[in-house]
Amino acid sequence: MAALDIERTFATRAMKITSELDSNYATGHNLGIKALYEIATMLADETKRLDYELELKNAQANREHIQADLGVLEAKQQNLLQQNRQLLDVQPSIKSINNLLDQFAVLQNRLDITTLFDDGDLLWH
Repeated sequence: MAALDIERTFATRAMKITSELDSNYATGHNLGIKALYEIATMLADETKRLDYELELKNAQANREHIQADLGVLEAKQQNLLQQNRQLLDVQPSIKSINNLLDQFAVLQNRLDITTLFDDGDLLWH
């Protein structure tokens, strides 16, 4: 190999390629076709792999967004549940206040009617 000025690595690879070629065709022809086939299939396989990796990254990014959105929604749900509990806690007080306001309105109405009659009584005397 040294006399032919060929590196050992290249010679080993060339012998392996030659051993895999079909002996029915000329070596140069087979080498060219086989090399082109390998390049073409390698590019197609690499493209498929890259497409898959891109889809995987997109799916992971979507999953992270969904998880973040879910976290926000869960926090909002907890906030709404807390507000609901607070409303339920004050509901009896609100009912009591409404009852007192109704009683006040009745008393105010009676007072207005009594005052109206008292004023009228003064006018008739």
